[in-house]
Amino acid sequence: MKFKEMKLGDVCDISGKSIKPVENEQYTLYSLPAYDNGKTPECVYGSSIKSNKIEFPESVILYNKLNVKNKRVWNVVNKNENKLCSTEYIPLMVNNNYDKDYIYYYIITEDFTNLMDGASKGTSTSHQRIDANVLLNSKIMVPKYEIQRKISKILREIDAKIELNNKINKNLAS
Repeated sequence: MKFKEMKLGDVCDISGKSIKPVENEQYTLYSLPAYDNGKTPECVYGSSIKSNKIEFPESVILYNKLNVKNKRVWNVVNKNENKLCSTEYIPLMVNNNYDKDYIYYYIITEDFTNLMDGASKGTSTSHQRIDANVLLNSKIMVPKYEIQRKISKILREIDAKIELNNKINKNLAS
């Protein structure tokens, strides 16, 4: 199997724009606390959002800038309108010639996470951030599209089994 070394920025673009949420509109908010609280975005009104957020298209990977070693990476497939994310995320839109799930699984690997963690900067060890340019210039290994699809299909199936097992274990503990 042949892999081609590429920059992440060759397969992804940063996609999203900063907005101030409107008070009486409802939003689906992807935030670090929401990720930590069950990986479920919050449904909130703009009046409860205290700062600017990033509005993004329906199918992106949200890569966390803050403390990348915690791997708070969302693989968003939500078609809801009014999706926002914290400014602590970098919304990556994967170009059409690449499999989004493959790229997602690649950038959550230990090796990639350690690379990004090593490139993080900050004033304290608890608030290290990755720069978007560092992320986009990082090297990834990409096989042909058909192979990307096969790899991501296997990994999605494994994730589904893990999720099912977690639900079963949670029910057994209840």
